[in-house]
Amino acid sequence: MDRFTAVERALRNAPPHDLLAAAREALGRHYSATAIELLMADYGMNTLHPLGAPPYTSETVSAHTGAPGRAFGSQQPYIPDAVGSEVATLHLPVTVRGDRMGVLILCLPAEECSDEVVAELREISEILGHEIVVAERDTDVYLQARRAERLTLAAEMQWQLLPGRALSRPEFDLGAQLEPAYAIHGDNFDWSTSADHLTLTVTNGMGEGIEAALLTNLSVNALRNARRAGLDLQDQAYMADQALYGQHGGRFHVSVLLLRFHLATGEVEIVDAGSPRMWRLREGTAEPVELEAQLPLGMFEDTVYAVQPFKVLPGDRLLFVSDGVYDVSSPVGERYGDKALARALTSTRLLPPSQVPRAILGELAGYRGRPQSDDDAMILCLDWHGRPGPGPGPGSEADGEADTAGPAQGSASSRPRAAAGKVSLSRNRRVHTTTRAVPVPGRNPRNACCPQVAPAWKSTGPRGPSSRNQVTVWVRSPRRPRRSTGVRTVSSAAAVTGSGAPAGRRCNSSRRSRETGSPRTAPAAGKPPMSSGGTGVTPSRP
Repeated sequence: MDRFTAVERALRNAPPHDLLAAAREALGRHYSATAIELLMADYGMNTLHPLGAPPYTSETVSAHTGAPGRAFGSQQPYIPDAVGSEVATLHLPVTVRGDRMGVLILCLPAEECSDEVVAELREISEILGHEIVVAERDTDVYLQARRAERLTLAAEMQWQLLPGRALSRPEFDLGAQLEPAYAIHGDNFDWSTSADHLTLTVTNGMGEGIEAALLTNLSVNALRNARRAGLDLQDQAYMADQALYGQHGGRFHVSVLLLRFHLATGEVEIVDAGSPRMWRLREGTAEPVELEAQLPLGMFEDTVYAVQPFKVLPGDRLLFVSDGVYDVSSPVGERYGDKALARALTSTRLLPPSQVPRAILGELAGYRGRPQSDDDAMILCLDWHGRPGPGPGPGSEADGEADTAGPAQGSASSRPRAAAGKVSLSRNRRVHTTTRAVPVPGRNPRNACCPQVAPAWKSTGPRGPSSRNQVTVWVRSPRRPRRSTGVRTVSSAAAVTGSGAPAGRRCNSSRRSRETGSPRTAPAAGKPPMSSGGTGVTPSRP
């Protein structure tokens, strides 16, 4: 058995709470290493804490300066120059799939510190990181070492929900951070990967303290339950929406941005159900991506969610931020706006995704003039590399057609077309449109629509077409005029805002002017204006 395998076996067989002692004994025996220490990164990613010291009492080391900070930031082994010294001090990053956990420090005889030995010790430090992740199920030793101060109960609940703070794969790299790290409320992020997909969720909870943490906990676990049941993205949103509404009856809601990336093609499915916002950095240009805002989860019963297509290209950087970033104000009351965020995204373009959130949050602290924020903030950064192989280039026609969710400054033709019927609660003056179809008695509810109107829901899923009061999304065909169908259309906007007549009671001339943009013309003399006759049915064109 070689010495590398012997150290690996010793770490795997060590008790969960005693990994550092096992590493000291095995590295000392097989590599003649001495003065072995393990520094754990705190929740704020600002300081490194020695493992084994009493909580909140040990002397900390900066995670950004000095030899340990250099190894932690670069994620590469670092050996300070020691001219004439017989001992070399190695600083090795402890990382698990891109998630930075700390730094392993050890001393070796200078004559044994070869490149091959350093490479072996680098792999051993990664093995130690994996063993720490497994051991955290059974012991609190490593969690306690990461705490510069005591967590609030809400923050304790939120940190236990997180999958990690970074993830690396050949197709992408991502990193995320919550602030304030020791007193967060409702912001959260979650991800899950498979051989072909990355599912990403960004959550902005409502309220503060325990109430916000419980609400976010329910929404995250409802989304995970639906995802693990094999449901598609819009059904995941639907199931989580029903879980929240069933528990709180619409009194509380959660804003969520759901994304599903196809790793082979870069195609993305998006459901924007609230306030988390997305930015894109492409070829040095930072711009916000405008999405079709839909209702937050849990606000209304039987809300229908639609998927919006998007496209990412190799080299793209995506940034997701919660409203705690936009709500930051300077000491004189100026808010942190789009220009400041675009400048921050551009200035951090050379940093890896795992360090971008910390850098932008540091700039936010300087902008508001004090270290603590009034609201929690979440930032997630994703670098897309794509899978190697032939594919459409940035200027190809396929990319132009797939990238339907464009930047906010793009033309209206590049934006996705909304479904018919006016709605509700939109950000950036955009509307998400849903209608409630009430089938006429005696007709099959699946067929009670004109041939030119196609339902967006599937015939299977948690809200199949068997319900007599089915809520669905109707998409109007642009090629042929609508005909009278006997379906009474009741606008969701009337139900939400309490307005008068439903939006469906409109004559053809109004609808034509709304679709084509032409001015509404008055009826000819002697002819009464067209009317639905109070039936709630839009008349057909003669």
